[in-house]
Amino acid sequence: ESLKDGRADGAVIQLYGPRSTRKRCAVEASNLGVPVVIIDDTALPADTLSVRASQEAAAAELTRLLVAQGRDRIAFIGDAVTWAGVEQRLAGYRAELRRLGIGFDKSLVRLEAHDHAVDGERLAEQMLSAPAPPSAIMCS
Repeated sequence: ESLKDGRADGAVIQLYGPRSTRKRCAVEASNLGVPVVIIDDTALPADTLSVRASQEAAAAELTRLLVAQGRDRIAFIGDAVTWAGVEQRLAGYRAELRRLGIGFDKSLVRLEAHDHAVDGERLAEQMLSAPAPPSAIMCS
C-alpha cells in the first residue's frame, strides 16, 4: 500500500510461494511506478532488477565438502513454504550429488520446516533416529 500511495520511493522485496506466484508478484511490483529490487529469485521477468547470492553454487560446494569428508548420506532440511533460496540450494545439492555419482535419496529431503529452529531441530532428530540415519544434514 505504501508503494501504491506514493509514501515510499521504492522497495526491496523477498518473495515466497510457488514460482508462478513470485513471478506474478514481481510483475505487479514492477508496474507500481517506483524502483523495485527483488532478492534471491530467478523466477523473474527479464527486466526485473534483482540481487542474488549464489545459493545453488554454495549448496553444491557444501555437498562436495561433506562428500570429501566421507559423508555420502547427506540430508537436506528446508522450509515448507517455497522460497527461491531453498529451491536454489536444493538444486545445488541435487546437482552435486549427481555430478559425484551419488544417487539422490528423496527420503533424505524434508521440506517441512515452519519455525526454522524448532522444526529444524525436530526434523534433524527424527532423521538421526531413523534406522539408516544421514551422515550429515544441510539445513536451509
